[in-house]
Amino acid sequence: MTRIQTFTRDQLEAPDKESLIAIILLMQERIAALETEVRSLRDQLAKNSGNSNKPPSSDGYPKPSPKSLRTKGQRKPGGQPRHKGHTLEQVAQPDRVVEHPIETCP
Repeated sequence: MTRIQTFTRDQLEAPDKESLIAIILLMQERIAALETEVRSLRDQLAKNSGNSNKPPSSDGYPKPSPKSLRTKGQRKPGGQPRHKGHTLEQVAQPDRVVEHPIETCP
């Protein structure tokens, strides 16, 4: 961690041109360092298990919303009313019999 240079009260109350330039340059460096730190902290906060390799348990309490926002339909699942289904019925005399022998022992 870098040490922050401070100025005495006398230097700040009656600064000469060189002192003002030094103060401004130091403040610019410090501002740039703080902006970099804020940017990296914001990047960390923006990461979750959906956009990084973090595990879902590290997301914390506010979980991301579900991907599908569709509402439930009005119809029940499956065949609709009055629609005759198509089922393959078992017959007494089949047209052909296909045997599938076991090739390996379980």
